[in-house]
Amino acid sequence: MNSAKALRLKNKLNWQTTQFLFHPSKSHNFNYDLNALRAIEHYMQKPINDISVRHTPTKVVFRQYFYPGIQQPPREGVIPSSEPPVFNSNVFDQKYLDILKERLGKMYNKDVEFQLIRQRYPFLNARILAQYIASNTSRYRIRQIRRSLFKKIPLVGRSIGETKKVSKSSLLSDLNAASPTKWIQLSRIGHRFLPIHLSGFRMRISGRMSLRKGAARASKATSSMGSFRFNTIKNTMIDYAKVERKNQNGAYCVKVWLSSSVA
Repeated sequence: MNSAKALRLKNKLNWQTTQFLFHPSKSHNFNYDLNALRAIEHYMQKPINDISVRHTPTKVVFRQYFYPGIQQPPREGVIPSSEPPVFNSNVFDQKYLDILKERLGKMYNKDVEFQLIRQRYPFLNARILAQYIASNTSRYRIRQIRRSLFKKIPLVGRSIGETKKVSKSSLLSDLNAASPTKWIQLSRIGHRFLPIHLSGFRMRISGRMSLRKGAARASKATSSMGSFRFNTIKNTMIDYAKVERKNQNGAYCVKVWLSSSVA
């Protein structure tokens, strides 16, 4: 009887609540984190970022890796677009961040800290790259997106925009990390290795992706380059992310894998 009673998620006194307390340390923070992340996404308006939450006894730390995007200069004789810019620098103004931290601090009853880290390239993080691809599917075809990415991603053994072989030492040092959040998480559990270079890239776009208005057929497109080793974690790190979006014809999903060699 005791073992059967222990399997119940709630007793009779707690059936009116909406929380399932699976772990004592996460009983209150889980719902707060979901509300906080939703508020931050609304604050950023067009987020291309990867946010992680860390709790301490005295404060809550939001570490955010963001990609600002590239604004193309207006050409002569062309009317500028009425759409809002991809990146608004005012969202990182300390005056507005203090208001957001004050609101979040009242919810947590703790001090709130933001650690903002700018990514110069979208392919340093799988989630940022998936959001970057999803944001371009409404304007470009998959073939154009794939061709553009294959020219820019600095995989080991090839130079950017070229097909000839290059050595590892010739790659730029700031292009040799994929998902800093994953390396921090692994270092906490005892793994003491660092990423050396990107070795593989794979993306899969599935759903109704037609640019025409109308009932589009669901399709799936997969593209990859470089090498992947899924059977070992000793010398390889796989960063995976999935992003779901909707367009005028339905829903679609973007999945990205980034393979990095580690030392």
